[in-house]
Amino acid sequence: MIFVKLPEVSAVVSRLAAHRVFAGVEADLLSRLLARGCVKSCVGGQFLGWENKAAEFWWLVLEGEVELLRCGLDGEERFFGRLGAGELVAPALVFAPGGRYPLSFRTVRPALVAQMRGEDLRALCASAPVVAVRLLEMASGALCRRIEEMEAVTTGSAAQRLARYLLKLCPAEKGAKPFVLELPTSQRQLAASLGLRAETLSRLFAGWQRKGYLSGSSRRWRVLQAEALREL
Repeated sequence: MIFVKLPEVSAVVSRLAAHRVFAGVEADLLSRLLARGCVKSCVGGQFLGWENKAAEFWWLVLEGEVELLRCGLDGEERFFGRLGAGELVAPALVFAPGGRYPLSFRTVRPALVAQMRGEDLRALCASAPVVAVRLLEMASGALCRRIEEMEAVTTGSAAQRLARYLLKLCPAEKGAKPFVLELPTSQRQLAASLGLRAETLSRLFAGWQRKGYLSGSSRRWRVLQAEALREL
């Protein structure tokens, strides 16, 4: 991990103010979040925080992407999402019971992040209660999405789970037209998140290529027959 000089506070404050959680909050209050903050320049694959470690910090992604992970009992990584430039990483988790992260946070490729302290966010919530309300709304939204995802991976056959997942990545305007997608995780991570064996996922992709449903390899795919997936 390489530490770099903090950019102008006003520039980072502007990035914070652009996020819905902090919209309309006075600039001087946001500046307090950065008083003890720093900017980190990270290489790909670097961890910002680890599962079960003290939840001391949260981050604003300035450049690049950060993925959310959890290690399963079988040793496989479970993928919980990816956050890009302008998004917040773990702001609500600094309020987690027990004060520990339930997830790990890792950069996907070289990234630049502003790291801030959880206790300073708590102080801001006391000064600007609207921030606390918005954080609660954000956390509730994430919980609802996760419940829907859990239902998706625990119902239906392996083929139905994968078809449902791929269609969620389909741009709405494409309709029945072919479209190109890039999986946000490795196939092994995807299999784990869908509750499948990696071998099962590989067989599904191979079978659907033979049927002409899609083409590609690894993480980049072209869906040729979206309607066939919808029928599944």
